[in-house]
Amino acid sequence: MKNRKGFTIIEILAVFVVLAIVTMITYAIIQTNISSAKKSSFETSVKNVIEAAREYVVTNFEDNDFPEGGIDITNNELDIKNNIFIAGVIMKTDEGTIEVVNLTDGEYCANGTKGNLEVTKGACEAADTTPPDISVKVLKKTPNSVQLLVKMQDAQSGLKELTYCMDSCKEVKKVALNNERSMVKKVIEIKGLKSNKVYKFKFTLTNNYPGDKDIKT
Repeated sequence: MKNRKGFTIIEILAVFVVLAIVTMITYAIIQTNISSAKKSSFETSVKNVIEAAREYVVTNFEDNDFPEGGIDITNNELDIKNNIFIAGVIMKTDEGTIEVVNLTDGEYCANGTKGNLEVTKGACEAADTTPPDISVKVLKKTPNSVQLLVKMQDAQSGLKELTYCMDSCKEVKKVALNNERSMVKKVIEIKGLKSNKVYKFKFTLTNNYPGDKDIKT
């Protein structure tokens, strides 16, 4: 019987196949671990953002309450170190808990509260579930004029335009709002009024939601 020297082609191919399978399994495990670590890091960042928003409200709002429409994550006043988020809103629910809405870094999307957080793979779908917020207050009245303070906010899709008119609305005036997401205040003075006459003013606030949602008063 002759002694064998070396390997046959079939044996060499079999070794390559085994090595390829082991490599694929190892790569899949490594990728899973990397994804798990990224997701865990994202969740930690979301929870840190919730705490940052809580501190921001306590510091900047007299009633220690979140503004209507929430706080936009791109608000620089939040002072978030190493901010990885590109979109999203932090708001307070009717039950009094703080939640994030469509908070995303482009790779993961988070919704929910700190204790009940739902994280999914992929960027959040653009959505605006709330109408813009508007309030109107009389600042000053004279027999022939009135000054009105208009407060507006839409933290999700941003403020687009304010329009207002009087009585039959034959003349409508427009104010561009430049997609602001934080609270915007405008003082509007209307002159040429007559004494002892009741006037009705109509305000329309439009945001950037594709459905053109607005709120009127």
